[in-house]
Amino acid sequence: MVKKFLLVIFVSLFFVGCGVSEVDDSNKYLVSSELLVEVDAATLKSALPAQQAAMVQFGYKAYKIIYNTNLKGEPLKASGLLVLPTGYEAVEGFSLSMVCDAHPTIFANREIPTANFLPANNAIGMSFSVMGGFVTIQPDAIGFGSSSDVIHPFMIKDAAANASIDMIQAVIEFARANYLPINGQLFLSGYSEGGYNTMATLKELEENYSESIKVMAAAPMEAPYNMDLMAQGILSSELMPVPSFPAFVAYSYANYYDSVSLDQLISTTYAVSMPTLYDGSLERIEIDPHLTYNTQELFTPNAINGYFTNPDDSFKSAIVENSIHNWTPKTKMRLYHCDEDPVIPYIFSQEAYSNFVANGATDVELITMHGSDHSIECAEMAYPQVVAWFDQVRRGE
Repeated sequence: MVKKFLLVIFVSLFFVGCGVSEVDDSNKYLVSSELLVEVDAATLKSALPAQQAAMVQFGYKAYKIIYNTNLKGEPLKASGLLVLPTGYEAVEGFSLSMVCDAHPTIFANREIPTANFLPANNAIGMSFSVMGGFVTIQPDAIGFGSSSDVIHPFMIKDAAANASIDMIQAVIEFARANYLPINGQLFLSGYSEGGYNTMATLKELEENYSESIKVMAAAPMEAPYNMDLMAQGILSSELMPVPSFPAFVAYSYANYYDSVSLDQLISTTYAVSMPTLYDGSLERIEIDPHLTYNTQELFTPNAINGYFTNPDDSFKSAIVENSIHNWTPKTKMRLYHCDEDPVIPYIFSQEAYSNFVANGATDVELITMHGSDHSIECAEMAYPQVVAWFDQVRRGE
């Protein structure tokens, strides 16, 4: 619904060339901001049929934010998209809540949020702001955008959480410098890899930032929270529906962990091409044809056998370390998942929900949607529900 609503927008936008704004040296996280585009609500409304135009409440400004973060303790500068609603000043008593939304898996730099700041290319980022009046925060993710000189730490919880939390803090500094009336309310959402990143971010915030950052609600969607279960399913199957995903996990883990080597995991035939396939120039549909769909051809016999038989297998240990399906969230949470998703099966959200409840979580729900298309259908069903729910929570309902 949200995607269909915003994809029909094709208007003449007000581009602005204000350049990059350097910030005060006293900021710990915010390095710079660049205004990319500004669109008013009237322009958006004029391009839409009446029913859809009625859903637009605000215009928006999109900024590229450069901020300080780290990878394995080493400092680096990352980038992300900040979308601010405009026109909220006319609403009496209105204050700005923030949503940090983590994007699904991408492979090419042209897919990042800061390269897709127009409504037709980033329906989700715009919907939170123009429909709900939220400040929307979308990290590009480490390994993309301004940090594209490093390999993306794919499905690695600490790296995902750090990138999101540090951008949130950079946006708080931006708001302070620009006198934006943010109200301290933070919401978290994300889809697929973004759903995993959302769960990792929430866990880290609850465990180490509870005194400084308050999360109102979290909506992880369609994600493999139990990485061990995912790995077992892939390595025990004859064929992989999307080989670029497990190959990216292997490549990323081999780069991130000193104890894991690519030669240990991936057959030489395919290992030699990994640096080129995952250098940020290719999208998934361009990568898959260069790999094999046969699990035993992509992964080495040692990788497969070791995962199931060696209790000290370094790859398995790393995978288990990054599983985030069994803890006790205190924040309001709704897990959204399609019951027939063939890419990320429903069992992942079902298992996490059962564990959370068994561990004593008291405000967690599992929202089951009926669908089988991971890429489009399920996202289009989930996000409008999330926007509406966040609005209810924000208003205390």
